[in-house]
Amino acid sequence: MAALQEAIEFIAANKAEAAQIYAETAKMKQPQAEILHIINDPDLRFTLVPAGIMSYANFMHRVGLLKAKPETWKDVFVSELHGLPGS
Repeated sequence: MAALQEAIEFIAANKAEAAQIYAETAKMKQPQAEILHIINDPDLRFTLVPAGIMSYANFMHRVGLLKAKPETWKDVFVSELHGLPGS
């Protein structure tokens, strides 16, 4: 979890460098500028906090992709995240 949090903080503080690292590591055909555009999308958040999971789980249950609907988002995430304000 600490390494993931460190990566999240790095991305937030170094967006252009993070885009370059991703482009080089993933060997994507997407130019770095496109990746940076995605990172800068205001609707995209890099966080450890699980968000919107229950909406997705409810949908998956309703359409039959999940036989048992989780009671809370905590049922599908590691316990290290349970203290966060997920949904």
